Formats: sequence, structure tokens, C-alpha cells
Amino acid sequence: MEQLAQATVQGLGQGALYVLLGLGFVIVYKGTRVVNFAQPALMILGAYVTSTLAVDPRAPVPDRRGCGDRRGRARRRCGRARGDAPDGR
Repeated sequence: MEQLAQATVQGLGQGALYVLLGLGFVIVYKGTRVVNFAQPALMILGAYVTSTLAVDPRAPVPDRRGCGDRRGRARRRCGRARGDAPDGR
């Protein structure tokens, strides 16, 4: 009985993902009349990031500018870290 409940919950979760993917296709197609084939690739990217963070929650995640991570470390290509600018920003 426990296996049935577990399989039902897993099936509903997977079905919900398929529904979200299908709704995304429909919404984009109705709005633009173009099928967006990049959407599954973005879904796979999101699944990869989610699984990476599930395995190692301390993994560095880029900030919204892509210049550092949530620990405040800046990347070289972005120049200075926040708070290091000469004008104090």
C-alpha cells in the first residue's frame, strides 16, 4: 500500500511537470504563433541547477548580474567586488 501511495505522488508530480511544459508551449504559441523549442532546454537547465543545489546546497550561485556568488566573491571579468568602488557604491 505504501508503494502505491509513493508511486501515485511521484506520478502526480511528473504529470504536473508535463502540464507546466505543455502550458508553456501553448501560451508562447498563442502569443507569438511560433513554437519555442528552447523551452525544454531551459527546463533541463532548471532541473540541472535544482539537482546540483539539492546535492550541494553550498554550491556558488551567480548573482543577478552574473558577477559573483551569494557569498560575495566577485569574478575577474566584473572588475571590483561590491563595496570596493572608489565612490563607495
